Parts: sequence; C-alpha cells; structure tokens
Amino acid sequence: MTRLDVDGRDLDYVPQAMGRLEKLSDLNLNNNKRLVKLLECIEEMKSLTKLDVGGCDLDCLPRGMG
Repeated sequence: MTRLDVDGRDLDYVPQAMGRLEKLSDLNLNNNKRLVKLLECIEEMKSLTKLDVGGCDLDCLPRGMG
C-alpha cells in the first residue's frame, strides 16, 4: 500500500500501528476535525512524502516534522 485516504473519518488520533506501514508514501488525514495531535509513529513512516492535514485542528507536529 502506498496511499491511504482517511479523509473526514473523525479520527481522534493516528493509531500507533500506522508507523509500521513502511511503504506508505501518501497519507490523507484531511478534514479530521477532532485530530489535534500527530503521534511520533508518523516519523517512522520513512517513505512518507505527502501528508495532508488540511481541515484538522492540529496543535503541533512531532519534533522531526515541519
């Protein structure tokens, strides 16, 4: 899997297990209004080149991002 689209799913958080998706290059988290924090598991996604968080109310990004 290289692309995962969870647009508008009302996520509170990104599951820690998502960090194991080593080949994921495109993650769409758009319009998850309850999502306020990205866990460090996002940093484990070494192939991730596109992260869409538009429409999310994120307070901050993990240290290795931004």
